[in-house]
Amino acid sequence: MNRTLALAIPAEAHDPAAAITAESMALTNGDDALLVIPVSIGGIGTHAALDCGATRSLVDAGFAARHGIKSAEARRVVGFTGNAPAGLASPLEISAGSVRLRNIEPLIFDLKGLARAARTSFEALLGREFFLQAVVTIDPDAQQLRLGHEHESDGETLSVSQSSDRHFYIEIELSGGLRADAVIDLGCTVPMCVSPRFAQQHGLFAGLNRGSTAVVGVEGVAVSQLGRMPLLKLGNLELTDIPFAVPPQWNFETPVVLGLPIFRRFRTLLDFGRGRLQLQHGRTIDRQFERDRSGLSVIPSDKGLRVVHVAASSPAARAGLIPGDLIIAIDDGRGAAPPNDSHRGLGKRASGTRYLLQIGGKGAHELVLADYY
Repeated sequence: MNRTLALAIPAEAHDPAAAITAESMALTNGDDALLVIPVSIGGIGTHAALDCGATRSLVDAGFAARHGIKSAEARRVVGFTGNAPAGLASPLEISAGSVRLRNIEPLIFDLKGLARAARTSFEALLGREFFLQAVVTIDPDAQQLRLGHEHESDGETLSVSQSSDRHFYIEIELSGGLRADAVIDLGCTVPMCVSPRFAQQHGLFAGLNRGSTAVVGVEGVAVSQLGRMPLLKLGNLELTDIPFAVPPQWNFETPVVLGLPIFRRFRTLLDFGRGRLQLQHGRTIDRQFERDRSGLSVIPSDKGLRVVHVAASSPAARAGLIPGDLIIAIDDGRGAAPPNDSHRGLGKRASGTRYLLQIGGKGAHELVLADYY
């Protein structure tokens, strides 16, 4: 489902403006990429994903068990469509570069599912506490992420507020002059998510074909409806033709969530401690957003890729695929090969791309990608 942008802090870096530079330049072009950085948790080195949409930082349950991090009391982790049990950790210190979070109490939660969906390894999520202390700059042109104070730019500066449910949000404008509050969520790899009530109230699907996809969150797998938003305005800056997802339920106070692909279109400075967001045009500002052209959602298994969802009227549906099918081989014009994690984004290629999929017990099915929504 996701490609991951892995970033690394040099071990000797103590400068507050020290750069966190991409480990692999080849991985920096994918929209559906999490920002993953090295951290120290209680003096133990590991990796964490940056997630300003999380109102509390999380530590993986397996990591906590291995290193004696105890749970003080039961809590819940809230996602888009539901919540899941977690534990409140005893106070500890988490550091990333020059940023040190002392005596914080993260939630202990099983992060393996999220890491598997992101196709990378991390054992923590850095949430609200981190972003109130750190100044984070995402620079897609330099393919860098920086922690520390930056010089003022002449870009667009937006005011960042906190909702009563502790999310960071800004005011945005959508097509037709529709204004809304939107959560900033670097842990979301979908460009835009919209509440079902907001989508229905404002007719966001009117005259549009719909797609659908299975999305992995803290609460598990949920099927979201997909559409395309003609216009998004962030202050005076504009983006066009933005894919958006509408999950079946909504747990947040604000009706819109803006994900990492939005902010990777800009040189983005997040300074939530001072309540501001700065945006400058990046070279990728006019690049089209990635979108699925297959209607196929899969998860890896020991023997191939297991189909978990097929969108109605999609290329996958026309190819005769159904949930439960097991893809055991893929011929994409370059030869047949056993499917692996790199094939989970097979729907991101151009319209007209053809695949011959070998389905266990069912033989070959041809999948032809198309812009079906």
